[in-house]
Amino acid sequence: MIRVAVIALLLTPTLALAATEFTWQGAGTGGNTATDPADLTTNWNQPANWGQVSTLPGAADYADVFLMNEGTVNVNSPAAAISLYVYSQAGQVGMRIADGAALTAGEADIDTGTVQQTGGSFLSQYLYVYGGQLHLLGGSTQAGSISVEELGLLKVEGGSLSSSTTLTVGTYGGGSALQQGGTVLVTSTGGFESTNGLQIKRGGQYRLENGVLDVTNMERIDGRLVQVTGYHNIGYGLMLAGPYTSSTGVFDIQGGEVRVRHDVQTGYGQGTINQSGGNVAIQGNICLGSWQGGRGTWSMSGGTTVANRLHMGHYSSATYPSRGVFIQSGGVLSLRFSLDIAIEEAASGEYQISGGTMTSPSASIGQAGPGSFRQSGGSSSINFVEVGGYVPAGTGLLEMTGGTLKAGVMQVGVVGAGELTLTPAARLEVRDMLVVRDTGRLNCQPGSKVLMTGPAATWDNYSPTPANLSGMGNLTMAFAGGTGDWSTYEADGADRGFTEAAFDSNFALDRLVVGESGPTNLRLKNDHENQAGTDAVYVYGLTLAAGSTLDLAGMNLYCLGQFEDLGGMVINGSIIAAHPGDANVDRKVDVGDLGILAANWDTQAHRWTSADYTGDGVVNVGDLGVLAANWGWSGSPAGVGSSIPEPASLILLALGGLAIRRRRTA
Repeated sequence: MIRVAVIALLLTPTLALAATEFTWQGAGTGGNTATDPADLTTNWNQPANWGQVSTLPGAADYADVFLMNEGTVNVNSPAAAISLYVYSQAGQVGMRIADGAALTAGEADIDTGTVQQTGGSFLSQYLYVYGGQLHLLGGSTQAGSISVEELGLLKVEGGSLSSSTTLTVGTYGGGSALQQGGTVLVTSTGGFESTNGLQIKRGGQYRLENGVLDVTNMERIDGRLVQVTGYHNIGYGLMLAGPYTSSTGVFDIQGGEVRVRHDVQTGYGQGTINQSGGNVAIQGNICLGSWQGGRGTWSMSGGTTVANRLHMGHYSSATYPSRGVFIQSGGVLSLRFSLDIAIEEAASGEYQISGGTMTSPSASIGQAGPGSFRQSGGSSSINFVEVGGYVPAGTGLLEMTGGTLKAGVMQVGVVGAGELTLTPAARLEVRDMLVVRDTGRLNCQPGSKVLMTGPAATWDNYSPTPANLSGMGNLTMAFAGGTGDWSTYEADGADRGFTEAAFDSNFALDRLVVGESGPTNLRLKNDHENQAGTDAVYVYGLTLAAGSTLDLAGMNLYCLGQFEDLGGMVINGSIIAAHPGDANVDRKVDVGDLGILAANWDTQAHRWTSADYTGDGVVNVGDLGVLAANWGWSGSPAGVGSSIPEPASLILLALGGLAIRRRRTA
């Protein structure tokens, strides 16, 4: 193989020259400005060595030029060599290519020392930078292939550097490139299967601080690429950690522009993208963990990224499972088509968002393997969300502990199991439909809420298993779609009458709000046979806003808790609600209810049946006041001769007992 490189210092004591600058003045004839006769015996300053091939010493078809100097050779006119080897002292400019130069070499090697170019042109078929440095300040350097190896450094501050096949950084475990300006162009073709393009191999590093890096084919990173700013174009695709399971590839994006014509993929090893800034535009997909055994991670704390799809966990097998993870703590992620997590059965994936913004037309969480979407902050907007896949192994988890998620349609459970987990700190908005299928689960902490925002928003429940939706008992579902159309609510409970036990294992909702932010129309529906018998709706609290209409459609709605009727209208049925003060739902307010209040006095409570009549989460004097105001009420006339104690005297007695109880507890 022909090479271009700056090689180690090969000077012997007899060749130890003074640090003198020599200027080549012609091609094939003339001489140079060496004044020391001893210099004329060394190879690098022989005029014939810079002539045409036919004038080179040695074999007619091949001759080398060696620069073994302690000084600097200035080239500012045409010069040629079959092979050029630079053996200069480390840290010294052994050759300077300036304006007027037209240097050509079949192969150029730089081992120690520096070749500096400020102007002119340098053309070589093979250019190797080993332990030395190629420092480009101006002019143009063109090569068929360029390789920066071992301890070599490619430094570009200006001018242009171009390769027609491959720019490789990091061969044999080292080598680095630093671009602070100018243009680096790799113009090869061949597509994904080709090895042409930019290759940053294990141990190699490319740092783009400014300028233009333009690669018309593939980029393969098995070392590290750092982009501080500048313009970076990838004409085909980007592969990180491609060839081996032990491969590691890192791309740090701190600023600037990145353009990718096709996909960004992580291969068989560990591929990592860290984005803290910059603008990334990908015409294809982001594929993390896209090959068997591969692991891919994208950490985004700033900047913007646009792509067609985000795939996490793709080609996989039971022996070599793949995994992809996207972690967003800031910045903006925009997907044109979809977010797909765990595309194959043996694959897994996870999307995490704690800050920033994410938008996507659709999301499939656990498409064919285990996948999760975890949101603890930030804002995400997805038109269609599926939690769980179309095969049994496709299990999905959507967990919200903070932030805001706006969805058009959300389906929990498909063929594979899906779970929706909510906490009070999270805000989930659904425009059109929230549906839980047979394999779906709902897990909510007390105080969780779903806001149904569309004019025809629908709660749809296919599940026959109340235990899978036990989280409904901690969930407020609020409809805010207005009066232009009818939102609907599936009557998923079995009508067991109005008793406390009837609410257990019966899809009971913590609170139903009709008219969250203004008048809203809501109608009950019965599209699915969740349980045997007549269907009904059970709630622990109900708010009917002024101007809102609740159509019961001939079914019963039972409310075991606070019913706030703020001026709405109920049609086609009546609401059966607990009476204020009636904690044990025996249709009367008496000492039984007072005993419940006393047992829960000054404690955290979340249920009407614990005597939290005001719904503020604690049993206190407010609830005692409700009890006193309704003392003696009965759902039927009191029996003849019955004696009802005076409320005022009984309440005083209760307060005294509670005070004694608190002192004893203390």
